[in-house]
This record gives sequence, structure tokens and C-alpha cells, in this order.
Amino acid sequence: MEETKGTSMLPLRTVLRANAAFSLLSGTILAAGSTALDDVLGIPTFWLATLGVGVVAFGLIVRRISEPDQVRRGSALLVVGADIAWVIGTAVVLLGFPELLSVAGRWTFGIIGLFVLDFALLQVLGLKDAA
Repeated sequence: MEETKGTSMLPLRTVLRANAAFSLLSGTILAAGSTALDDVLGIPTFWLATLGVGVVAFGLIVRRISEPDQVRRGSALLVVGADIAWVIGTAVVLLGFPELLSVAGRWTFGIIGLFVLDFALLQVLGLKDAA
């Protein structure tokens, strides 16, 4: 397989759409399953549902941003910024306030944070290639 210098394997638009799909799926699970997940994750139902709705809204916005053939650089940078904010927030909770979550909650949000970090990094690479 031939590799082209300066080109990432995934275009920015594809990464944004994957980010949107992941956000829509995980947000829906958090919101719809908030009653069942509250004890498992260690977060009260109201906060899980609220977080889930916010993540779904983010997913819808990211999906909208990914629609044009030429994704706007500023919009993509806002998504990267939001993803980085999520990763930082996750790290603060996991490292500074681990008692706020159950063990399953720490693992769940830690893994989600790693996915979000991956999306941020791939989006940065996509922006670099689009420049």
C-alpha cells in the first residue's frame, strides 16, 4: 500500500462524522439509560440524563458541521476545543475527585475520554492536511 506524505488516512469530515456518531450513541445511552446506570456509574440519574442530552446535542452540532463538502476550519477547531475540554474535565474528575464515580464509572469515563482524545488528535491531523 502506497502512503502519500502529508495525508492522514482519515479526512477531517470522516473523523467529524465518527465523532458525531460516537457522541450520539453514547449520549443516547447515558440519557435513556440514566435510571439503570446511576448506581453502576455512581452518578445520580438527573446528572446522567442531563449529561446525555448535552452529549447528544454536541453530536448533532458536530454532524451539522461535517455536512459541507469543505468543512469550515473555525467550526472544526471549536469541536477540537470542546473535545479537549471534555478530556481535561475527565482527567480532573478521575484524578482529583475519583470518589465521585464508582469503579465502573471511572473506567467508563476514562475509556470515553480516550476515545474523545483520539477524535481530537485525528481532527487536528485532518485540519493540518486540509490546510
